[in-house]
Amino acid sequence: MVVLARIYQAQGKLDQAESYIKRAVKVEPDNIALYKTLLGFYLSQKKVDSAKNVLEDLIAQRPNEVEPRIMLGNFYAAQQKNEQAETAKGKAFCL
Repeated sequence: MVVLARIYQAQGKLDQAESYIKRAVKVEPDNIALYKTLLGFYLSQKKVDSAKNVLEDLIAQRPNEVEPRIMLGNFYAAQQKNEQAETAKGKAFCL
């Protein structure tokens, strides 16, 4: 499904690409790489709110894992939201 999503994205068929990536996440909800793919897709489309939602969903599903919180911290840091980045990363290191 991810391969099809990338083909659609390259063709500019962004709705289809998004649909395939979301389907892949639903089929394999434990595959963090698929969440990263969806996150990257949204960021490449400048859909910051959607990207943040992906990270928040991932944290809700994996509340005791470090990686999703680090990803959220990096997301905030990229937006120069340093306080939020430090808070997210700080929570990761408290796990």
